[in-house]
Amino acid sequence: MMNDNNNSRDIQDLREKNIQLEDKLSKYLEIEKILNRQMHNLRERIKELNCLYGISKLVENHGISSRDLIQGIVDIIPVSWQYPNITCSRITIDYEEIRTKKFRETPWKQECDIFVNGARCGSIEVFYMEEMPECNEGPFLKEERNLLNAIAEHLGQIIERKKADEHIMEIQNELKTKAASLNEMNTALQVLLKHQDKEKKNMEYEIMAKLKTLIFPYLKKLFIGVSDDINKNYVKIIEKNLNEITSSFSDQFTELYNNLTSTEIQVASLIIDSKSTKEIATLMNISETTISFHRKNIRNKLGIFKKKINLRSYLLSRLHR
Repeated sequence: MMNDNNNSRDIQDLREKNIQLEDKLSKYLEIEKILNRQMHNLRERIKELNCLYGISKLVENHGISSRDLIQGIVDIIPVSWQYPNITCSRITIDYEEIRTKKFRETPWKQECDIFVNGARCGSIEVFYMEEMPECNEGPFLKEERNLLNAIAEHLGQIIERKKADEHIMEIQNELKTKAASLNEMNTALQVLLKHQDKEKKNMEYEIMAKLKTLIFPYLKKLFIGVSDDINKNYVKIIEKNLNEITSSFSDQFTELYNNLTSTEIQVASLIIDSKSTKEIATLMNISETTISFHRKNIRNKLGIFKKKINLRSYLLSRLHR
C-alpha cells in the first residue's frame, strides 16, 4: 500500500516537471521565433540601408551620366527586396524606360511616382516574377513600400539637381561664348581705334605739313610784301587763327620739327611725301646741291647724321609714335 502511494506521487511529480519543461520549451520556441523575426527584419533593414548607401555612392560620382546613374539605381533595387532572385525593376523618366537585365511585367507589382519640381516626370516599378505569400501589400512588405517611396523621393531630388546643374552649365557655356565674342569684338574695336588714331595722326600731320609748307611761308612773304598796316594786321590775324586752330594737334609736329628752319620743314615734308632730291629741287625752285645741304642739316639736327638710317622712314616713325 505504501509503495503504491509512493509510485503515484512520483508519477505526479514527473507530470508536473514535464508540464514545466513543455512550458519552457514553448517559451523558448516563442523567443526563438521572435529572434528569427527580428533577425529577418534586421537583415531587411540592412538591405535597405545598403540600397540607400549604394544610391548615395552613385550620386557622389560627379562624372556619371544621368542614364548610367538611373541604370545603377535600377540594378540596386532588386537586391534590397526580400526575394531578390525573382525581383526585377523599371524606372521611367520622361517616357524613357530603364530596366534590369531580367525583366518581366507581372501582376505582383509595387509602383511609386517620381516628382521633379512638384510635377510628375516618371515612376519606379518593382515586380516579383513569381507569386509569393501575401504580406502587407500583396506579397510586399510595408518596409519595402517605405523604401520604394524613399528611393522615388531621392531620385526626384537627384534629377532636379542634375537638371539645375545642366541648366547652370548651359548658362556658363553661353556666357563663355558671349565672353569670347565680346573679346573678339573688343580686339576688333581696339584695332579699329588704333587705325582711326593712326589715321587721325596722319591727317593732323598732313594739315600741319601743308600749313608749314604751303601757307605759313607765303603768309610771311605776304606780310613782308604788304606795305599798309591794316593788311599786315590781317595777315597776323590769319596766322594767329591758324595756329590756334591747329594748336590741339601740333605738339607732335612741333616736337619733330622744333629745331628745323621753315625751308628744312618744307624739305622734310616733301621727303615724307616720297619726293626725290631732284623733284624737291624742282618744286622749291632751288638747286639739288642746296637740297642735299638741307637734307644733311636735317639729319644732323635729328641726331642721325652719318648713320645708316633712311631719312623718310625715320621721319615717319617719329610722327607715328
